[in-house]
Amino acid sequence: MKQLKTVPHLRDNELLQRLSKEKDLRAFRDWQIITAVQTHTGKKAEEIASVLGVSISKVYHPIQQYNQLGPSWRTNKKRGGRREARSLMTLEEESKILKQIEKQAGLSLWTGVEVIHYPLNEEPSLIASFYSFLAKLQHFII
Repeated sequence: MKQLKTVPHLRDNELLQRLSKEKDLRAFRDWQIITAVQTHTGKKAEEIASVLGVSISKVYHPIQQYNQLGPSWRTNKKRGGRREARSLMTLEEESKILKQIEKQAGLSLWTGVEVIHYPLNEEPSLIASFYSFLAKLQHFII
């Protein structure tokens, strides 16, 4: 294992300030890794990983990104959310099905099996995408 080194984009005290202000757990862990590497020069990735309780690859990734992109490297790190290009149904289609299900569920007219089959009967063109949609409906099924 080679020794890790950070490009000194920020001074040690600036890194500690950034670390203490961080609210997001993943971002905190990444800044913790960067701070540990910068303040403990000469340490190897396996030593840092062992102390912080992360994998060795988890140590390399934030260091590499920080060295290449500087302190603003974490601004693009959004997780989750809707990915329009991969979504199988439009928001309108999802909304329509959810409204139908909420209406019927509010009247207590359904059992669990009926919840699954109803939208397929109403919208046969959505059969291919409906299975991925079921995960979103789990909180409606009791």
